[in-house]
Amino acid sequence: MRRLLLVLALLAGGCLERPFVCANNGQCRYEGRQGTCEADRRCSFPDGSCPSGRRYADFGTNARCVGATAACGAAGEACCAKDTCQAGLSCTSGRCACTVATASGGDAHTCVALAHGKVLCWGQNTSGQLGDGTVLSRATPAEVPGLPTATAVIAREAHSCALLADRTVSCWGGNTRGQLGDGTVATRPSPVSVTRLPQLGPVVELVAGARHVCARLEDGQVACWGDDNRGQLGDGKTVERPLPELVPGLRGVRGLAAGDEFSCAIGADLRVVCWGDNLRKQIDGSTETFVPSPRDVGVTGAVELVAGASHACARTNDGGVTCWGWNASGQLGRGDTAALLPPGAVSM
Repeated sequence: MRRLLLVLALLAGGCLERPFVCANNGQCRYEGRQGTCEADRRCSFPDGSCPSGRRYADFGTNARCVGATAACGAAGEACCAKDTCQAGLSCTSGRCACTVATASGGDAHTCVALAHGKVLCWGQNTSGQLGDGTVLSRATPAEVPGLPTATAVIAREAHSCALLADRTVSCWGGNTRGQLGDGTVATRPSPVSVTRLPQLGPVVELVAGARHVCARLEDGQVACWGDDNRGQLGDGKTVERPLPELVPGLRGVRGLAAGDEFSCAIGADLRVVCWGDNLRKQIDGSTETFVPSPRDVGVTGAVELVAGASHACARTNDGGVTCWGWNASGQLGRGDTAALLPPGAVSM
């Protein structure tokens, strides 16, 4: 009976609504609009936002452009309009593509957090730093399975961590110094939750050194865990910790950065304090080889921090940049390669 009704509709010259089946162009006329009977015997109508210039007739919210192989707005498929790509995708050159929220690179691997909450990683995986449950390296991005919705990701030497939408943290990969924060030093090729953080408070920012991690909490305090051989955890000691602990004395922190074995923070007064390795004057010009507690480095008006292996830079509220630490390759931007320099403005 269904087939008979379809034939009768076609013979009557009317386009059958949903899915607008047709036998010729004459049957693709709807509310005064003339359409096209496509090769798959379905009607399409003009739509300048489609690369083909035509979109199939009403399929509800999943109407797709002619030539697309999946619902309009899906990744890799044509955009029917710039605002019709699915969540986390944007219209680029006529096709919906993933929108990257954050990206980070480790020694030999890369991870990105997408706007819709998924995390993709690729590269070296000998310590499980890709988070796919294996130790097999891969040359193309692959999703980290089983990870809850993420808002940011960081990758360092051989481990990775994600800041999740619920303000907690999951980490995976190398764990020789407890940098995954799960209370162990066991390698984890799949994400594990950083324990104790939920008790300390919601996380709003995450940074990582070679084998340590620091988190800025919503209340302006800072918690760190992992390697502490150079005092990079800021607790006045040099004992590694596989669980997060608060950095004593830090309040009202507005931003963080971490080098290989040192850490820095912007205080409520916009002054920068750092702690950890000082062999290359990452903290100050003293003869101390490490500084295990936060110390003012002499930078004021800081609004953003970044760090390399053994140097750091601050973007300041006067629109300038100030850098300090190791300079053997000119990374401080002073026009020379003097090995060790205190904080100074970069001339641009």
